[in-house]
Amino acid sequence: ANKHRQAQAARRQGAMRRAAHREQVRRRAGVVAAVQAGKVVNDACGQKASEADAKLMQLQRRAAFFLRDHAELRRVLRGHDFERDLPDAAKMHEAARLFESGGLGVRVSPADALRCHKFAAALGHRASRGVVGEYAETGAAERRRPRRARTLYRDAARDDDPRARYNLGRVFYHGLLGQRANRRTARLLFEKAARRKHRGAQAALGYMYEKAEGDLKADAARAQHYYAKAADQGCDRSAFNLGRLYETLLLAPPPDETAYDAAVRWRGAARQPMVRVSASADGSEIPVDVRAGTSGRRSAASSGPRTG
Repeated sequence: ANKHRQAQAARRQGAMRRAAHREQVRRRAGVVAAVQAGKVVNDACGQKASEADAKLMQLQRRAAFFLRDHAELRRVLRGHDFERDLPDAAKMHEAARLFESGGLGVRVSPADALRCHKFAAALGHRASRGVVGEYAETGAAERRRPRRARTLYRDAARDDDPRARYNLGRVFYHGLLGQRANRRTARLLFEKAARRKHRGAQAALGYMYEKAEGDLKADAARAQHYYAKAADQGCDRSAFNLGRLYETLLLAPPPDETAYDAAVRWRGAARQPMVRVSASADGSEIPVDVRAGTSGRRSAASSGPRTG
């Protein structure tokens, strides 16, 4: 008798669990249908879904349809269940980078990369927001929209994106996109981006310390500091500028080498053409840039912060 009662109780519990599962599935299906229709309903937990959540799911579904139906991504995403796993901001950013770099055999397409970045930016990816600004500035995949680019740079910079801060600093430095030039504001933006180890911002700060711009005093040691940090991350222009500082004797060379040797070493690190040595009228040796046929000091001159 006890076994019979236990079996009946187990059957009742199983039936209750199955009924609860069916109700949960029904409610989830109702949420999806309502989201597709643009309505607001109760979700599977019985909580009221907000209109923002409904719009977010709609956006995710549009992004999923784009990825699923794209010819270049069918092989990469074969077997992926887009109904259960909708793409988020990070995944759309990764898809955009595939279209930019041509990774995994995907054909390079700036237009598709921009579309993925727009999806990622709308889903809250701060880096993609700044990249959309770059496309709007350059007109690489759509018509140029300078004001839109500046707005996107500002929004992404407020979200602590170092790349956007560097781009916004570049806008203030050169007076681009309808913005009045302001070297001090540019320097502050470069400093914030440099703290996040953005090599372009580090190179720009090195140049500003070298040329005493942005309310800074000329400081070859600080310029060397930022140039070296940027060069360590692969910035060729910073390595070249370091060589120029040694060449012009603005920096004291290390004890075990001459200024010329230090300049040649950094020029080599910058993958620039090797320098030869010519004799001046008094017999001293002057490093000369083979490519330009002039002194390295003259050929290395530039009109603003540049990165490798």
